[in-house]
Amino acid sequence: MLVKDFFERAYVINLPERVDRRKEMTRELDKAGLSLTPNKVEIFPAIRPESAEKFPSISIRGCFLSHLTILKQAKRDGLANVLVMEDDL
Repeated sequence: MLVKDFFERAYVINLPERVDRRKEMTRELDKAGLSLTPNKVEIFPAIRPESAEKFPSISIRGCFLSHLTILKQAKRDGLANVLVMEDDL
């Protein structure tokens, strides 16, 4: 079984302004047979909050919120499993 066949959907979290990371991840995904495909392998625009609130930093909070949003979306979509990657994988 290939990775793409195991997960119902895969996401790559990427800050929209980090075009360099998006391009590199796209190349790596292509090599791994996980080319960007709507509703299968997608880029998720990372959340960048205004403040850290109770988190150690804004970036940690943004990462948490991005992962949480993906998981909530997967639940709404009725997905049994998802693969979540960050753009520096």
